[in-house]
Amino acid sequence: MTTTVVTDAVEFERLQADWDELLDASRQPSFFLRWRWNWLWWQHLAPADGRLHIMCCADGQGRLMGIAPLYSRPHRFLGIPYVYELMMLGTGIELKTSEYLDVFARRGAERAVGESIAACLRARPCWDRLWLLGVPDDSAVVPHLVQALGGQVSSTPCDSAPYVDTAVTWDEYKRSLGRSMRRNAEYYARRLFANFSCEFRLAESSDDLEPAIDHLVRLHQMRWQVAGQPGTFAEPHVESFLRTAMRQSHAEGRLRLWTLSVNGAVEAALVGFLDHGILHYFQKGFNPAYAKHDLGTVVLSLSIRACFDDPQIRAFDFMGGGLPYKVYWARNERLTVLHQARIFARAATRLCEPSVRPPPRPFARSHRRDYAMCGGIGCVAAAPGGCSDSGRQYGRPARCSASRSLSCG
Repeated sequence: MTTTVVTDAVEFERLQADWDELLDASRQPSFFLRWRWNWLWWQHLAPADGRLHIMCCADGQGRLMGIAPLYSRPHRFLGIPYVYELMMLGTGIELKTSEYLDVFARRGAERAVGESIAACLRARPCWDRLWLLGVPDDSAVVPHLVQALGGQVSSTPCDSAPYVDTAVTWDEYKRSLGRSMRRNAEYYARRLFANFSCEFRLAESSDDLEPAIDHLVRLHQMRWQVAGQPGTFAEPHVESFLRTAMRQSHAEGRLRLWTLSVNGAVEAALVGFLDHGILHYFQKGFNPAYAKHDLGTVVLSLSIRACFDDPQIRAFDFMGGGLPYKVYWARNERLTVLHQARIFARAATRLCEPSVRPPPRPFARSHRRDYAMCGGIGCVAAAPGGCSDSGRQYGRPARCSASRSLSCG
């Protein structure tokens, strides 16, 4: 097994087809590990001083066997970099955009990939901390990586992500709920439909999509601005990121965007991303003028109900974040873990390769602050287990503990 390190955006872009083929052949396919999601995140949201560090493992025939989707970033003191950190794409910024991040490998190659990546990390002393946030506790590769790195790794429970099993019937699901939730699961929707002329619909065609996205953005912002908050879409880079992700996911059949009209006007919307039968509930918005009619609860209950009727969906995933309402709807959960390895003895005021460090990309920008951590990267001449560079480019990074979640709004 040979590990190369992609540090160039051009090489990253070339990985698209092989990346997704590998993900589909792994034991842990997840929407947030898709090439397109991570590419868009890198282009739109990655912090200003980051550098791609995507570790790619290949067998003796050159077949891609595993990927660790990482990037590096420096921590600075008085403007001087002193600690270099490796972290997952999709993390390290103020907003939490991605979940179930992982190192993934072709089925049967998990141990070899984990050990090869560990050997590459040990062979390249250009990092001081490895920070793997939000890794599923049932990861097929990371345990082998952790074991190969030895005692320098600590693992800490990070978050829980409730989900609804939609493979059962709607009636079976309701029977699993508490008494009040059995009532509320349908009560608010019945009451709204009895008092108003309502229509709940899925944006299926491309003609439906753009208006539905506009409604989602408008209603999400309306909801939060009334509460004195700026709202997720107040940040232009976030809006462009999500609009592009929704359009492309819709074209690939990976999007579910529902709208709820009241008396002829769209007053609520909810969006989720679909992959391998899991619908990841990502954002919603509703008109706060209908607060007394519990419009947010109505659009959520109707969306969950729609998943039971969709043969492509077997689970409605609330994802992490710890908001109390989630556990009322969901009786199952997935757990995630923070794995970190520190080698601070290597930390110093030095760059890994200072002679080749280019300036930041023109469109890069810094984020206002780091977000708290888990609480609540050419030539291919590497020996087996070794690693090599395949280019280099600086992009954009920051950090993570009770981050402001972009999802489940």
